[in-house]
Amino acid sequence: MIKYATGQFAPFQADSNHKLIVVFKRLPANCFRSPSTINKNQINVSGANTTNYIAMTQVTFYLLKNQPISPEQFACRLIDKAWRSRLHIHIHTANEPSCEYMDHLLWSWREYSFLPHGMINGSQQQYPITLGFDRPTLEQKQLLINLNPEVPDFFQDFSRVCEVVVEGQKAISRAKFLAYRQVGAEPEVHNILLPLKA
Repeated sequence: MIKYATGQFAPFQADSNHKLIVVFKRLPANCFRSPSTINKNQINVSGANTTNYIAMTQVTFYLLKNQPISPEQFACRLIDKAWRSRLHIHIHTANEPSCEYMDHLLWSWREYSFLPHGMINGSQQQYPITLGFDRPTLEQKQLLINLNPEVPDFFQDFSRVCEVVVEGQKAISRAKFLAYRQVGAEPEVHNILLPLKA
C-alpha cells in the first residue's frame, strides 16, 4: 500500500440521507515513496536522507457512477470540505468560459454557503480558493482540483490532486490515469455509487 508524505483523502462515505462525508487525515512525516519510480523533478524532502526519500504528489480519482450531479457540482463538495479543513485549493479548468462557469457555480451551488474564492490569470493572488486555466503563481500549493480534460504539466507543484470523472468518459479517464503513472504517481480511485443529495 503506497503512503505519502503530505497526507491523504479518506474514501468518501455517505450518511443515512446520502449526504457526502469527507474525512481528511494526516500521515506521519516519514511516509515516503522510494525514488526509484519517481520523476526526477519531484521535490526532495528536507531532513533525514534525501537520497532515499522524496515527497510524492497524491493523486485521487473520484469516479461518478449513475450520479444526478455534474463533475463541477461534485467538485464544489470537495472544495467545501477541503476549505473547512483549512486547505488552500486551486481549481484548474480548460478555458476562460469553463472557469467563469465554475466561478458562478461556487457562488450559487448552495443557498446559504459562502466559499471565498477568486479567479486568477497566472498572477499572484491571495485567496484560499483560486480558479484559473493557466499555470498558477501561488504561495500555497496544497490541493489541485483538475477539471481540465488533460493533466496539467504543473500538477507536481501541488501536494494533492483530485480528478473528478464520470463513468461515460472512459477514454479521458484512462488517458489521465496513464499520464500520472508515466511520471511515477500511483492514483487512487474511489467509486461514488450512492445518489448524492445537494
